[in-house]
Amino acid sequence: MSIEPPQATLYVWVPVIPGYSQTEFISLLLGKCGIMVNPWQWLWCRWESFFRIALTIPDERMHEAIQPMKDAEIRYA
Repeated sequence: MSIEPPQATLYVWVPVIPGYSQTEFISLLLGKCGIMVNPWQWLWCRWESFFRIALTIPDERMHEAIQPMKDAEIRYA
């Protein structure tokens, strides 16, 4: 996954994988991986192709959360 690092925030805005709606992708993450992320539309805007990841946990925990995506073969091309 290639994501631009944030410069002055505790969040990163990640694009939804092409071929999925925001709701479909977020449901896939929750259902197959147990990962809950915030859709951008819930945050007072209508960016349908992004979701938010909070960078408020230790790096080790973030890597642990990403492993189920790898196991489910959910990848960004």
